[in-house]
Amino acid sequence: MKRFSGFGLTFLALFLACPAAAGVLLIPNTGTGFDNVWAFDAFDGSLVNNNYIAGDSNMQQVIKVVRNGSGNYYMVDETADAVFEYGANRLYIQTLANAANNGLDQPYSIALHSNQLYVSVIGGLAPNTVQRFELDGTGQTTFADLALAGAGAPRDILFRAGDVLIGDSIGDDINRFSLSGSFLSTWHNSDGITGIDFPNQLYADANGDILAAGFTAPFGIYRYDSTGVQLNYWTLPTSPRGVHRLGNGRILWSGGTRVGVLDPVSGTSVDVLNTPNASFRFITLVADDCLRGDANCDGAVNNFDIDPFVAAILDPASPTPPAGYTGSTECWDLRLCWGDVSGDDLLNNFDIDPFVACILASPPPGVDCP
Repeated sequence: MKRFSGFGLTFLALFLACPAAAGVLLIPNTGTGFDNVWAFDAFDGSLVNNNYIAGDSNMQQVIKVVRNGSGNYYMVDETADAVFEYGANRLYIQTLANAANNGLDQPYSIALHSNQLYVSVIGGLAPNTVQRFELDGTGQTTFADLALAGAGAPRDILFRAGDVLIGDSIGDDINRFSLSGSFLSTWHNSDGITGIDFPNQLYADANGDILAAGFTAPFGIYRYDSTGVQLNYWTLPTSPRGVHRLGNGRILWSGGTRVGVLDPVSGTSVDVLNTPNASFRFITLVADDCLRGDANCDGAVNNFDIDPFVAAILDPASPTPPAGYTGSTECWDLRLCWGDVSGDDLLNNFDIDPFVACILASPPPGVDCP
């Protein structure tokens, strides 16, 4: 094992006592003449690429894209009734699940957790459930059944450290399941009139708060504490489907022809773009040309990366964010990208000293450790 410099150990120990790689944000565009995936900057939400994954004959209405540690992309397509796998080169590899072979009808969202895929399904042979697959499409099982929570239609799936949140577009609630798929409780009970109606994407902030995109009036972005108590609501100029926190503290949202940035302090929203005939869907963070050292995936390497970096060094093999990790689950999945500060394709003790040196001379936002 490498022997650390005394300064490096002292520096990290100081921040361990305190309270506690970036990539791009992908948004499918299912509008007429598009059916492709766009990329936006994870720090400020600006457009990076309007054809990051090019449309092809497979894509009909992709709702969400996720990426695994090997670099492959998985996307769920509501109209094609399918789950597709694309390679690191962003080209189609195979159809992992579909209506004919797996009984899927209107699959809506997808999540990657512990090297397995989870897909919410509205109809077909297993209606109103979340189906679980191995990464090669085999081993299909029913993970969660919204009938256990009353009649409901599952939308987004959000894994947390000890449970799973699943939005319900019929009851307008957000339900809580165990990591084994058992129904635990209605995490947030909405009347759909004064509260959220038709919850779409769910996003976990680093402090445990949850952001949710409410698609139907009163449409907008909702914020809840970790127990489901509503803390804030921000109205928007159109119905949002996607929501994601940016590195600068603002909130990126997507819906219809628009992608916008919400300032949660002032409550004002500014369009990043408003593209005729577009139809923007869910937002996910994936590794691209990652920022080495950006351990909380906020688009900047600075002191806020110390605690999450230390957590990764102490438990790099954990499939879920360990205690002390202050970034999102999505960011934890990118740890082999942002944590390899030494450039040896590994996340280990040899990354500590170069990380410390980088923090002492923090680069500007958007620039990684040398």
